[in-house]
Amino acid sequence: MTNFLMIHGEWHDASMWDGVAHHLESARETLDVGQIIAVDLPGHGSRRSFDISRITLDYYVEAAVTPVRINFLSNVTLVAHSFAASFAPQVAARLGDALQRIVLIGGIIPSEGTLPFNTLSLFAKKTTGTYRPGEKGIKPVNAFLERFLYNDVGRVEASIRVGRLVPDPYQPWITPMPPLKFPDGVPLTYVALTKDKFLALKQQKVYAASLPSSKVVELAAGHLAPVVRPEQTAAILLQGVGKKQEEPAPEQE
Repeated sequence: MTNFLMIHGEWHDASMWDGVAHHLESARETLDVGQIIAVDLPGHGSRRSFDISRITLDYYVEAAVTPVRINFLSNVTLVAHSFAASFAPQVAARLGDALQRIVLIGGIIPSEGTLPFNTLSLFAKKTTGTYRPGEKGIKPVNAFLERFLYNDVGRVEASIRVGRLVPDPYQPWITPMPPLKFPDGVPLTYVALTKDKFLALKQQKVYAASLPSSKVVELAAGHLAPVVRPEQTAAILLQGVGKKQEEPAPEQE
């Protein structure tokens, strides 16, 4: 049985996986799909807080692994979107033998020692500095997010979706990347988003090439593929999931 642990990217929350989760649940009719867990990282969704200045990357990692541990899960497919890919190695290491597969969707994977904040475009970095990022977090202006995050939906829908986003805690973005190391022998898929205007396809392929023995799958979608293309995203996650075993018929007396 395959269990799914899904970690949202920057400025979003666990609800970004709602459409994907729906298609994963539907697949239970024929495939051996177990628990589907979408995590709210600290400062987001159900864990939103007025004071996010003390939230660190360690908080993120702990929030991600806790549901797996308290539910004693195994055969876990770890799914990380965008910025979540930058700390996916730490999550993978903590999951240990429970980890079955890793899928990174439009993943940001800076080289060792690099600050993730420095991977943002110059305009994005400038607009996040219009208020005190150390206290209030970082979030580019809505016009930027509408144009580059949700470039493959209509303008009205993009405006609505961006209006729901929240600032990210600053500390995780200025924590230098540790050495890039995923567990040996765990299949890793990098989903490259061909219509992405937030993270250029060329850069995504550079990130993918830095991963050991990764499989690259292209998806014709913008950066928020899990939100805008949930069925196609779920189909990639379901690759390799075994068929559901039929329960034995009860013995007749």
